[in-house]
Amino acid sequence: MNLNKISDSALLSEYNRRFEIPLGNVISSSDATAKHLRPLYNEDRDVEQFFIIFLNARNAVIQTKLMFKGTLMSSSVHIREIIKEVLKQEAAAIILSHNHPSGNNNPSRNDISITKDITKACKVIGITVHDHIIICREKFYSFADKGMI
Repeated sequence: MNLNKISDSALLSEYNRRFEIPLGNVISSSDATAKHLRPLYNEDRDVEQFFIIFLNARNAVIQTKLMFKGTLMSSSVHIREIIKEVLKQEAAAIILSHNHPSGNNNPSRNDISITKDITKACKVIGITVHDHIIICREKFYSFADKGMI
């Protein structure tokens, strides 16, 4: 099925059927996380977007939410807004994710810095950051898999 040529509601339905980790299911790997996230970036793949997967104490999905949207090369990420949403969702842990429209899945210095800052802020309020996944067209980068979280 060509997902680029179907309606928004059909796209959402197809996405849910094929890719989404259902609410309440546990995220078990970076591969499963990337598979869950990749379709979310397809609609507007030419700009950076920043999603968060909110997890409960069992690491089950509460919600996956687009938090910030930017330009071709960057997205402004506001830690205060992340903390507000974490508290609103009553999450115990989160997984960060953004895309690189360029196709280069390596983290930038800014990616590394913001990940550290978010992790520190979350730690203060008892929230765990499990991973930060950078999604590209055919590949992904996992901070956790590389020992960076």
